[in-house]
Amino acid sequence: MEKQRKECIRCGRCCMNSSPTIHKTDIGPISRGFIPRNLLYTIRKGELVHDPVKGGLILAPTEMIKVRESSNTGACIFYEEESRSCSIYDHRPSQCAALKCWDTDDFMRVYASPMAERRDILTGDERLLSIVAEHNEKFSYTGIREIVGSIPAEGKTAVERLVRAIMLDLASRAGLERTLGVTREETDFLLGRPLQETIKMFGLECIAETRGNFTLKSISSQRA
Repeated sequence: MEKQRKECIRCGRCCMNSSPTIHKTDIGPISRGFIPRNLLYTIRKGELVHDPVKGGLILAPTEMIKVRESSNTGACIFYEEESRSCSIYDHRPSQCAALKCWDTDDFMRVYASPMAERRDILTGDERLLSIVAEHNEKFSYTGIREIVGSIPAEGKTAVERLVRAIMLDLASRAGLERTLGVTREETDFLLGRPLQETIKMFGLECIAETRGNFTLKSISSQRA
């Protein structure tokens, strides 16, 4: 019988399958610029997300910040496939440092430790903290879920409310880019993913039409 492996063979499977979630212990490398904010995105409370431990999709019980994945492969953005290595290995997030596919004990200890929130990373920047809090209040998933749930009874009125929320969310992002000079990618960290994308978790799709109009359509599959 083959002896149980006790070291990494750099197969890259863990890096290619997903990206890590940021914990409070990872704030140092972010504040020092080793993990830029434009390579992070926020999963807001109530958003549909994959549970890496139990498997399957769950509603996020709290805010989570994740490292971006490659749009082509879904791998962690810091994974270099050709060399099968991590471009920030010495400053990699704690989940990555603890992950051993042959022994998950260390990973589970890290996973159970406090996850970072935007306020932990934005400490001292009262302007951005205020913007984040205001956006959370206006576009909470509790409120969005209520609007979606009212569509069968209210019909067009509820649909218009939902489309208006999606448009206002997009306008908030454009405003941040224009007034503060943040990049489109960084708004995904500051405000979470756009409602136009995450509305798919309700089985809906919001399509931009001409002249700034949007059409809401039903889709058959649900995904985060």
